[in-house]
Amino acid sequence: MAEQQLRSVQILRGLAAAGVVLTHLVAVERRYLPGIPLTSPGLQIGASGVDLFFVISGFIMTSVTINRPRRPGDSRRFLLRRFTRIYPLYWFYFFLILPLFLLDPQMVNSTHGRPDLVTSFLLLPDRHLPLLLVAWTLSYELYFYLVFACLFRLLDSRQSGIALLVWGAAVAAGNLGLHPTTQQPVLYLLLNPLNLEFIAGCFVARLATGIGRIAASCCLIAAVTVISLGATYFGSAPVLDPNLAWSRVLIYGTGAMLLLTGALGWESPVRFAPRVLVGLGDASYSLYLSHVLVLGAMGWLWHRLLSGPAALNHLAFLTLCFAAALVWSGVSYMLIELPLLTASRRALRLVDAFVLPRPSGAVAS
Repeated sequence: MAEQQLRSVQILRGLAAAGVVLTHLVAVERRYLPGIPLTSPGLQIGASGVDLFFVISGFIMTSVTINRPRRPGDSRRFLLRRFTRIYPLYWFYFFLILPLFLLDPQMVNSTHGRPDLVTSFLLLPDRHLPLLLVAWTLSYELYFYLVFACLFRLLDSRQSGIALLVWGAAVAAGNLGLHPTTQQPVLYLLLNPLNLEFIAGCFVARLATGIGRIAASCCLIAAVTVISLGATYFGSAPVLDPNLAWSRVLIYGTGAMLLLTGALGWESPVRFAPRVLVGLGDASYSLYLSHVLVLGAMGWLWHRLLSGPAALNHLAFLTLCFAAALVWSGVSYMLIELPLLTASRRALRLVDAFVLPRPSGAVAS
């Protein structure tokens, strides 16, 4: 199934990104506004949007490659396409925030240790979070793409399914046996239980096709139940806590897998969903990368111009922050992300035509 045909997946992407925004509103309100916060630690449930992104990523990668005829250079084309999807927009926001960091490092991501600019730029594993806070997830995405490209190149569909199971078992065994910490950034990434969410998404693509409406509805109900119980379990604990990694995968990862499976079963009715929901999914990458900057800018301005302890002041701030993040994501998608994506794809066509090997008699697409 092609990515652009699945409106249900696009809607889930948008909801996942919006959930992450809600989660970060909790910290922004407490940092910039005096008085009793309106937001509840229960909004940490929005962090499950990251787990949903990971499951969707595995689903999409498998959907666009499974049972596809292999051609020379396909794995390299796959990687180049994914890299150009990740890096250009990320680099735009990296360089947007870089001057602030150079001017005053305390203004950017100062509570998580001083970020390394080289590893942040390249999205390599590091002991500290990257310059753009939310970009830590992109390191996992890139690692997954590398593994997936190797499987795509070396194995057929059945063999790659077995290899995914072996990979999952290796992650579980290695994590339990070696107990990697954030002070071992490469090993921590390679063996992090979050990798199991990508693998789960791969198997959703393999097994969840043609699911009936009743089964899909049961999956959706189960997903909401599991994720809601997870929010209660985690409470105000930071879900990035390494000690919670397995709990996060078992709860939010399972919920994300059930949510995606259920949504796929309702794909046909979802085709009539409001376009704005699909549009939010289209702009989800822009929303994910930019919302921390938007919330920070709004908080800085509000703190200096309009801040107050009244509940109405808090409500106005939270509403405008959320709206500003959504509006800017649409602007970013139309004016920054799409032009960068178009330019990247043109460059890829040139590489495809003149550099990568092609089978005899192949015609450029």
